[in-house]
Amino acid sequence: MMAMRALDEAIEIVGAAELARGLRVAVNTPSMWRERGSVPMRHRPGIEQLTGGRIAVERFGADVAWVRVSDPKWPHRRGRPLADFSHATARRGGGTR
Repeated sequence: MMAMRALDEAIEIVGAAELARGLRVAVNTPSMWRERGSVPMRHRPGIEQLTGGRIAVERFGADVAWVRVSDPKWPHRRGRPLADFSHATARRGGGTR
């Protein structure tokens, strides 16, 4: 599973305890994500930042449409990731009313 491979690599890069601390979650939370098979969208940019851009948000799957905005302080060369909710909603067949 692509998302779990990305999570495993993030843990290898920064360590499980440091990953949890950097994301401000309990130490066992990444293990729970692994059991569940997904990393919550809100934590993916933090993982990208903690790994110095080596684990990009896009590596966690296509369930979220990400766009990048230029940010010289962000570690990923293409910029800071932002979730495109209008695109994600459209892909799920939803819409606004």
